Amino acid sequence: MGEKLKALFRSYLFDGILLIILGIMLLLWPESALAVLCTIIGCTLIVLSLFKFISFFSDVSGLRSGGVLFVGLLQLVAGIALVVNPGFFIAWFQIIVGIMLFYGAVLLFVNAWDLRYAKGSEFAATIIFAVLMLILAVIIIINPISFAAFIVSLEGISLIIEGLSMVIFLHRVKRVAEKVEKAATDDENIIDAEEVE
Repeated sequence: MGEKLKALFRSYLFDGILLIILGIMLLLWPESALAVLCTIIGCTLIVLSLFKFISFFSDVSGLRSGGVLFVGLLQLVAGIALVVNPGFFIAWFQIIVGIMLFYGAVLLFVNAWDLRYAKGSEFAATIIFAVLMLILAVIIIINPISFAAFIVSLEGISLIIEGLSMVIFLHRVKRVAEKVEKAATDDENIIDAEEVE
């Protein structure tokens, strides 16, 4: 393999291994991963609020906008809250998702009621989806942190699968590249042998 191809191969192999490691970490410690994510978002909001404050107080044009200061204050408060208590925001976000799913399930039940005299499987399918959505909504509302951790675990599994598929694919590409290189070398040897004769 050429040097550029080898460097590209190493880079993609590193990416695949990194995805596998990250996936394993998400799978083993989903709650910690959520807390770290909230902390990163909180720190980002704090930094953005500082930029808003600097922009507001360093404006010499006299066109200061109170909206910039207000948004900066909101970002600062939200950022500090996310850093100090990430579990609170994780739980409330999941509860909001649960409430939206509950509302969607109620709408499906209403649609099913309208379809009760329809021929075919529309009524049964609508009832089944409504019940499943209602069960999921109740699970999320009752135990929001565990559900969030479950979603992070699923993301961890998908990262592991993606990383493994990258490594397997790269292994196959390397084998094909080596076969092509060997065939090219064999062809050159045959041509050199013919020229010598």
